[in-house]
This record gives sequence, C-alpha cells and structure tokens, in this order.
Amino acid sequence: MLTRHHKILFFISILMFMFDSQAESLENKITLAQQLLQSYQKIETISCEIQKITKGDRTVRMLSRVVYKHPNFINVENISPANRRIIVDGKKLYYYQKNALKGFSKPIEKLNETWMASVNNIPGTPVEHLLKMKNLPEIKLSGNKDFAIRVAYKTDTAFVVISCNTPYLLELIEFFKERDMKNKFAEYKYSKFYKNKNLFAIPCLHEAYMIMPDGNKIIEKRYIHNLIVNDPVNDHFFNPDLFFKNVEFVNDFSKTYTN
Repeated sequence: MLTRHHKILFFISILMFMFDSQAESLENKITLAQQLLQSYQKIETISCEIQKITKGDRTVRMLSRVVYKHPNFINVENISPANRRIIVDGKKLYYYQKNALKGFSKPIEKLNETWMASVNNIPGTPVEHLLKMKNLPEIKLSGNKDFAIRVAYKTDTAFVVISCNTPYLLELIEFFKERDMKNKFAEYKYSKFYKNKNLFAIPCLHEAYMIMPDGNKIIEKRYIHNLIVNDPVNDHFFNPDLFFKNVEFVNDFSKTYTN
C-alpha cells in the first residue's frame, strides 16, 4: 500500500501532468496567423523603398519611401504616381496630397478600419492580410508537394489558405470563394526573404494577382529595396510640423478638396 507521503507525491505528479497538458493545449491554440503576427512584432524599425507595378487595364508604377517605428510611428512618402505623404506620430494620423487644398488628420482611436489598416500594417510584410485572420478559428489542411504547412481561415468574404515550409516564413496566401477551393480569386506569393535569426522573415518580392468582380484581372509586383531593419531611426521622421508647412488639416477626408 502507498504511504501517506507517497500518496501526496503521486497527487502532486498528477497535478503537474495536468498543468503541463493544459499549457500544451493553450500553446496549440495559437494559430499560424497569430504565430506569424507575433514574429513580425519583433520588428522594431524599418526603412526601405517600395516599388509597386500594377497591370490591369493600364500599367501603374508606384514608388514610396517608408520609415517605420514600432508602435504607431510611420512616415510614408509616395513619390509617384501622386506625391503624397502619410505620417503617424504615435497618437495621430496626418495625410496630405500635393496640390490638395487641405490635409486630413485624426487621432488614431477615431480612425475607421480602412485608415487603421495603414496604421497597423508593418511595411514590406503580409501583416495587412494576417490581421484579418487574427481572431478566426484555424482549419488544418494537408501538406502538398510544395508546402509542408497549410492552414485555412473562413472570413466573411473568402476561404483563405496560407502555406509555408517554416512556421515564421510565409510563402503563399490564396483567396477562394468557397471552402471547396475550386474558385480562386486572389493569390499573393512571397519570396527573396530578409531573414533575422529564425525570428521573422520579410519578403522583398511580393507577386500577386486579383480577379475583380467585373472579371478583369490585376497583376501586381511589389519590390522592397534598400531594406534596413531594427536600426535606430531619427524621430524627426514622425514630426508632422517638419513635413507639412502651411497645411490646414481637417478631420473629414471629403473636405480636403473643398474650401
């Protein structure tokens, strides 16, 4: 028979086993989308140039210079096709397009979902897509010849599949109309990665296509040039007074072209 001492030790071991099992269960509940988002949170600063070429009815070329500091500090200068700048100074967003009568500005907490996507995005990463899956249940899929890891998420508008071979390195996002994955309407491929000690990976080439509701197809390539990660950046980049001389700001975007 077990002595009282042995019974206590046995009971403690059972509790420890239960605790370990619960901890493992909680860990397993972290989805791949959440794991990827956590990896990108290790990015403290980014500076780079982003070149985007979009082909549809016509070809549009865009060039931007970007400086980012976590959290909520952004300076994006669009050089072409339109000259405009977005600055987020940690508390407020400022937007101004050259030759507009006024700029647009609002505190971060009052921004709508579209503007918040600019605030929450980390330049050069797929964060803008992953945020839409952050709180959704994950559906495990079988690996295939190209990707060992494949999972899916059902959003309000799509069945989204993300694929990779290494948990921190996202290589493909596919958007299907239905769960049967027969009708794909968008795809984003990521390659030419900047890797940081298996902590995160920033793709320097994004290749995408999208089929629009009218049936037209858009092909987009995005190149990340002169990428510098986690180096100190000067806080003057996030001071709107230095970049918006004599610009009047309004809190209604529709009024930026009216007196």
